[in-house]
Amino acid sequence: MSDSGLDDDTPKKSHAGLIIGIIIVIIIIVVIVIVVIIVLRKKSVATKCTTSSQCTGGQVCNLASGVCVNCLSDGDCPSTSPHCNTSSFKCQVCVNDTQCSGTTPHCSTSTGTCVACNTATDCTAAATPLCNSGTCVACTTSDASHCPTTAPLCNNGACIACASDGDCSGITPACDTTTNKCVTCTSSNLSLCTNSTPACNLTTNNCAQCSAANSTLCTGLTPNCNTTTGNCAP
Repeated sequence: MSDSGLDDDTPKKSHAGLIIGIIIVIIIIVVIVIVVIIVLRKKSVATKCTTSSQCTGGQVCNLASGVCVNCLSDGDCPSTSPHCNTSSFKCQVCVNDTQCSGTTPHCSTSTGTCVACNTATDCTAAATPLCNSGTCVACTTSDASHCPTTAPLCNNGACIACASDGDCSGITPACDTTTNKCVTCTSSNLSLCTNSTPACNLTTNNCAQCSAANSTLCTGLTPNCNTTTGNCAP
């Protein structure tokens, strides 16, 4: 009977020991977390500056926050970026329009540099009535309404007639991607020239009797090719 009683107590003791072990592990983890938090707080406090001598890389100490910053006033900035933005504590070319002039009379609040415009109201020339990234332009990718019907597309702020052959038609079915104008033929559209004008004059982008690349088209009484005009001559 006594041996059976001892056997019954053994699982209870093992279960109690397991619970105690788990509690100890939890206590150890909690203590470690508390210690880490205390160390990090002390480190954060320790990194705050009280004088600019504690800052590196030419920075100065912002006593209000205890943080080293690039500048507190214009006197902390170099000649290339002479003005201090006292909100971001960064040296900039400008912080307001009074520090800009000439063709870039406005200060960009996003870049801290002098630009031609911040909004379309800053663009007064009829040819470039819109503002795009600080530059007055004729059009933007989202607004080509100011472009003429002869050049209805927008490319890098400029109104153009075409960007590909699909934009051209009629007697000028090819797009010269160098000038962005619709023309009769290009080096990639030689087959557009047929019949009495089978060659493409790449100087004028017009179909002609001959060209520098097709001088052999001239025969008989007019065997010579005038590569400037694209005509066969005696």
